[in-house]
Amino acid sequence: MGFLCVECNKILDLMFVLDGSGSVGHDNFEIVKNWTKNVASFFDISNDFARLGVVQYSHFFTGR
Repeated sequence: MGFLCVECNKILDLMFVLDGSGSVGHDNFEIVKNWTKNVASFFDISNDFARLGVVQYSHFFTGR
């Protein structure tokens, strides 16, 4: 798999949303975390180029 490098003068905001619920399982969650780290490593993370965030969820709230 090759990558095409393209110069861009825009700032990238990228958000990863990870499912950490019990149905995913510990081993699969580790795979997802490693994949996320691998993808993030391709970006120049800074305020001037790429801003990345990660959110993990595992349950939903059933409040009033």
